[in-house]
Amino acid sequence: MSGTGKLEHDRLVRTVAKGAGVVFVGTAVARVLGYLIRVGIARGFGQEFYGLYSTAVALFTVVVGIALFGVPYSLPRQISFHVAKSEWREVKQSIVYAFLTLAGTGGLFTAVVLLSADVLATGFFHNPKVRIFLYYFGASIPFYLLLRLAAVVFGGFKDMAALVFFRDISRQGFVFLFLVVFWLFSLPGMHLGSIYLVALGTGCSVAAVTMRRRLPEALRGHAVSLHGFGAFLKFTGPLMLVNVIMMSVYHTDTILLARFLDQEAVGIYNAGVPLANLLGVIYESFVPLTAPVMATYFASNKQALLRDVYSISCKWIYILTLPCYALILLYPEVLINLMFGPEYVSAARALQVLSSGIFFSALIGPVGNVLIVIGRPKLLLLNSVCTLALNIGLNIILIPLYGLIGGAMSTAISVVVYNCFALVQVYYLQRVVPPLSIYLRISLAAVVPALFLAWLQPTMSLTGFVGVTVAFMGAYLGLNFLFKTISADDKMILHEIRKQIG
Repeated sequence: MSGTGKLEHDRLVRTVAKGAGVVFVGTAVARVLGYLIRVGIARGFGQEFYGLYSTAVALFTVVVGIALFGVPYSLPRQISFHVAKSEWREVKQSIVYAFLTLAGTGGLFTAVVLLSADVLATGFFHNPKVRIFLYYFGASIPFYLLLRLAAVVFGGFKDMAALVFFRDISRQGFVFLFLVVFWLFSLPGMHLGSIYLVALGTGCSVAAVTMRRRLPEALRGHAVSLHGFGAFLKFTGPLMLVNVIMMSVYHTDTILLARFLDQEAVGIYNAGVPLANLLGVIYESFVPLTAPVMATYFASNKQALLRDVYSISCKWIYILTLPCYALILLYPEVLINLMFGPEYVSAARALQVLSSGIFFSALIGPVGNVLIVIGRPKLLLLNSVCTLALNIGLNIILIPLYGLIGGAMSTAISVVVYNCFALVQVYYLQRVVPPLSIYLRISLAAVVPALFLAWLQPTMSLTGFVGVTVAFMGAYLGLNFLFKTISADDKMILHEIRKQIG
């Protein structure tokens, strides 16, 4: 590698490390808050109200996935692409187009949810109590969309701190704060949905002030033309469908469990879902940064650096996710019992299955971002349509047969299939492939301490589990150094992440 190439490569490594460090810390904080929210509702209000809350959240997630119209996936790419070419007028137009899109979809879907809440509650879920939750979550849709727009805009400018704050921390932080207030005043469980509405409204107010102060001055003074609005929608539309379809894949299990079983079963199942989703923290720490960085290199026709971004991200997503997956796989009952209580332990097998599907996404890495950056959103759409058809069919067949485990199997299999489709496509188009030889050495570093953990008793206190976790992580890290999986680039990444964490 030439001196210039080495300098650019080092700059790339530092960029990825700095952004990933910020997003990792922020996402981890938000996930912990989200988990505490679920634990607080489950323990404080019982399985029925936790099930009602989980059902409303699942439906809300699918609806806002449609209403977002692919903006969180297309806009960072558009902003970074045009900033790399100093095309500030096009940057401003892209942001305005995104705002107009979300204003329209937000109004439409708010009306749809509010008008159909009664029909959904009594006709589909067969539980009138669902209606009041849908009212609150339906009214929250415009605020959620505006908050996500703020996060996406900052992400396009590679301001990872602002991105993770408005995407995750502000929402979960305000929900947690208002949940505490809700609990202190002993308000009725039927109005739990109100905390979401108040929290998102508060977050939007903060976002509006921050955007006005922190966005680049170069955006001001440019006239906006609507002539390119059609092209923006044409690029974004398929990504909207991909987003809503994949949100459906991840939430169809909860919705159909509510349809085929009952709200208590949904509550039990959703003790495993947030634990499994914790595995995605590392993945989500890298994904928001990889899209704009890849787009910058793609716009500059630097394909080798694009592949470097993917490879570096894959390695660190895998090396940080693997030990967490091992702990979930070995001690699902312990984790659920410690966090939710013994009445939720029957979700343990479902947790193991769900975690396996999410871990596979970590193994494959941000292949979806590669397809978006190179301008192939229709391939992602094709992949997601096939995956959703498979997912719905599996849920309909497996939930009546196997209950909670059937729902988990349906989601895990669907996620694996989706990632395999995308991996084959990016290899064919860009010769992008995960660093499999490095994965093998990393996996060996986890096997020895994992075998030791398998011999331990699965029942332990919180203190005992923390001790086991610290010992396992220490052994895992030491073996990674012994097997030389930590390169010079990785040491640079560790240094940058340490600086971000403080």
